[in-house]
Amino acid sequence: MSNYPFCERYGLCIESVIHVVRDCGFAQAVWKLVVPRYNWNVFFNLPLVKWIIWNIRNVGKFNFLCGKWGSFYLIVCWFLWKNRNDFIFNHASGNSYDFISSTVN
Repeated sequence: MSNYPFCERYGLCIESVIHVVRDCGFAQAVWKLVVPRYNWNVFFNLPLVKWIIWNIRNVGKFNFLCGKWGSFYLIVCWFLWKNRNDFIFNHASGNSYDFISSTVN
């Protein structure tokens, strides 16, 4: 992570892997664009390992237009990690809509 223990974007929570890819306000805004509302309670509350398995196996039975959910999920996680690093090291910014558009394309 970094020498600063809190989220570099919002500064409110201790930054961890799960925070970067799911719990940060930016990550939540991204996920809420693609995860159906009726799955939010499970999606945003599973512990890290169960969350990863739940998504890779598509237990939530997401119908995703761009292909298999498990693959898309992993790509979004990677892009969230990359976005976090761009934000910290390159002072890049953006919004969740642009983020999803670049991920899908």
